[in-house]
Amino acid sequence: MLLTRLIRVIRRARREDEGAALAAVVGLMATSLLLTALVSTSVISSAGFTSAVRADVQSQAAAEAGIADARAGLVNGTCIPSLNRYVSPAGTTPRYVATVWVPLGSGWVQGCPILSTQARILSTGYAASTGVNGATAENSTNIEVILSTVVGSSSITASGPAIYSYDAQNFGGGGKLTSVNGSSPSVMTKTGNLVCDGGAEGAVNVVVESGNLDINGGCKIAGSAWASGRVKVDGGTVVGGNVIGNGVTVNSTVNGSVWSTADLTMSGNPTVGGNATAASLTIQGNINGSAWIYGNSTLNWTTRIGGNLTTKTLNTPSNSFVQGSTSQTSPNTPAASPFATPTRPIVPNWVDYNYDKSKWQGFTEVVLSPLECSYLLIKARLLLYGTTPILLDARSCSSVTINGADILDLGGDLAIFANKFDFSGGGGISVSTSKRLWLINPDTVANSQPTCGAGQSLSVSGGFSFNSNISVMMYTPCRINIGSSTNVRGQVYSGLATIDGGSRIGYVAVGLPGVDLDTGTVSVPAGTESNRTIVSSRNVQVGN
Repeated sequence: MLLTRLIRVIRRARREDEGAALAAVVGLMATSLLLTALVSTSVISSAGFTSAVRADVQSQAAAEAGIADARAGLVNGTCIPSLNRYVSPAGTTPRYVATVWVPLGSGWVQGCPILSTQARILSTGYAASTGVNGATAENSTNIEVILSTVVGSSSITASGPAIYSYDAQNFGGGGKLTSVNGSSPSVMTKTGNLVCDGGAEGAVNVVVESGNLDINGGCKIAGSAWASGRVKVDGGTVVGGNVIGNGVTVNSTVNGSVWSTADLTMSGNPTVGGNATAASLTIQGNINGSAWIYGNSTLNWTTRIGGNLTTKTLNTPSNSFVQGSTSQTSPNTPAASPFATPTRPIVPNWVDYNYDKSKWQGFTEVVLSPLECSYLLIKARLLLYGTTPILLDARSCSSVTINGADILDLGGDLAIFANKFDFSGGGGISVSTSKRLWLINPDTVANSQPTCGAGQSLSVSGGFSFNSNISVMMYTPCRINIGSSTNVRGQVYSGLATIDGGSRIGYVAVGLPGVDLDTGTVSVPAGTESNRTIVSSRNVQVGN
């Protein structure tokens, strides 16, 4: 019995050992399978990562090559012929597409820049070997580069007339223009009818490009007067030079000659000191030189022509006197007058002048907050800079006001941009040595005509004084009023101008940086495309 039990125990133990071994084998096989899966996953993930890195490097390099190609195109002047688009040569890998953009408002549009604007290059690079196993994010790269403007010269050309008014207004009420150091003060208006009266005097030339010119009330013009419309010389007026218009009325004194594409009418025994050329003539007065009339001439009582009279037809009473000969022009094809019409001075187009600190090279920019706009705070700020030229940005101020006993002392040249200037009440600006001052209401709309913004104005009145060492440029797209015995050396450039009240402007050309005010052209910045610098460079989400 004992033996039988022992055999049974041994057999049971053997069977239990076989089960444990089987479990161990199954466990080992499961572990092997798990390791195999892990190794396979690692291999696949590694392949995806490697391909993504390779694609990223290739696409980034391709995008940078596109930036370089577009930049070279700008320097070499191929932007317009290439339609602001640069692509890698056909069949090249990796490849790129780069486009050039220009600013428009607050955004960008595709186009080719000019030197005075920024430029944007957007380049998309594509990898030659794309990512595998879903790793496709780096197959393309987009790079954006912003390039600076080409900064121009800091020189300021002293140019422009004494008074430029886009729309004609009165130059009268005792206002006077005077010459300083041999300058030639002139008044130019682009549109509208100009009246010079009230004892105004001193202008060498007065030019009205599109309108009539009425010279009366004691206005004295030292030089010549031009108008596209009618010119009327009346009321004790003296014009020291010539008068040229489309119709001329002379009831006072013209020391020079007269040219009229329409009629010349004279009454009240006035005098033309030189010659006269007109389409027709009706005269009771004196022409000291000769007269060339394409049509009819009517010589009324006490008329005297000191030289010859050439006319198509003649109507004259017996006591009119022509000292020279009288001849008739051809009825059908009259000969041209031998008296050549003087060339009319150019009235340039309006120059829109906005705030741009890059034009004020050599000036230190000082920006005022709305809490720094009082006379005392402005004076204190300027004292900190001594004789350094200052570009004062006061556009955030409701007004730059100097009045009462306020005297602003300048250490160096000063340009103030503000939406409103109110100088009056005995205040003044002073300096010990010769300096320049610019008072500018910015014109923020680039449309070649004055655009007066809400709240903008420039007024100098009430005996406000400018030290004789200061040369002042007053620029505003709005109306400027200078009156009440104000004396200033410099020039006025305005949308509308009224100079009266015994005011006096001693003409000194000051000019504006970057502009030729004689021609109305903006100067080309000194430099080339290669002078642009990189403002920013970054990878972006959206490309070409």
